Amino acid sequence: MNRKFFRCCIQLNRRLFYTIWYDNDYSGFHLTDGGLIPAFDSLSELNKYAAEIGIRLYEGYDYITYDFDVVVEWLKAPKGKTIKCSEFLNLYNLAGDFRNALAEQNLDILDKSYPVILEKLFWGCNNPSVTPPGKKFTPVWSKAQVRQIRRAMRESLLVFEKNLYLMSCESI
Repeated sequence: MNRKFFRCCIQLNRRLFYTIWYDNDYSGFHLTDGGLIPAFDSLSELNKYAAEIGIRLYEGYDYITYDFDVVVEWLKAPKGKTIKCSEFLNLYNLAGDFRNALAEQNLDILDKSYPVILEKLFWGCNNPSVTPPGKKFTPVWSKAQVRQIRRAMRESLLVFEKNLYLMSCESI
């Protein structure tokens, strides 16, 4: 299995956490022996940790910051018109990547939890590679779908709230 390891930054509860995300046959997070996501307060700490455990981080890539606080704020007053498709889909997909890493296999193809809302979130991102020039898809959400999204986002946030393990290189 030839994995490419990348720096990944997660903003949650107004804090930045630097983690290691990988891609190969499926996507996942580097985990501790206990199944947690090692997280660091700084890129230098993350880089030092990766070097100490023998992970070569891919250099031809700037890390992305995934802002989950957008979802945390939305959950305080969930409305269909205020759904940010890209951020919500990122959170859901990254929570799935954690589950993939735990299972050490691609569970994405088995995930049938929220097919309708995931499809609408995907199309609502209006990615240029799938959206015709001059077109834009704006999802309209039913109350039932908003409830489903609220449940999916709470479940996805819980993955990170419970499994981000703040480390320092002194503790290795």
